[in-house]
Amino acid sequence: TDTTTTDTTNDTDTTTAMQRSRPIQIVVRSSDAATRTVTLELSTDTETIDTTTVDLDPDTRATLDTPISEPGRYELTVSADPGPTTTRPFAIDDYDLRAGSNLIVEVDESEVTVLLQE
Repeated sequence: TDTTTTDTTNDTDTTTAMQRSRPIQIVVRSSDAATRTVTLELSTDTETIDTTTVDLDPDTRATLDTPISEPGRYELTVSADPGPTTTRPFAIDDYDLRAGSNLIVEVDESEVTVLLQE
C-alpha cells in the first residue's frame, strides 16, 4: 500500500495570515466649512494602542491604518478642535479582520459621528 503523509502545520498559519491581509482603517471626513484638527485615540480595555492627530481642510478626508490585528473589544475617542468629543466602543471579529472593515468618522461644527462599516 502506498501512503503519503502531508505536514499541514504551516498551511494553517499561512492561511490565517492570508485571511487577515486587510487592515482595519479609520476614514475621517470633514463636512464642515472650517479647518479642523481631529485627534483619534484607539484603546483596548487595558491600554491606549494608538493616538493620531490629523488636520482636515473643509470637505476633505483622511484614511488611517490602525494597529488592530486581533479580535476583541476596542474603543475610539474622537476629539475635534474646535468642536465636540465622542467615544464609541466597538468589537472586531475574524470577519472584520479578513474583510478589512473600516471605522467611518464624520466631523462637522456641532457633531462627531462614528460608524463601523463592514
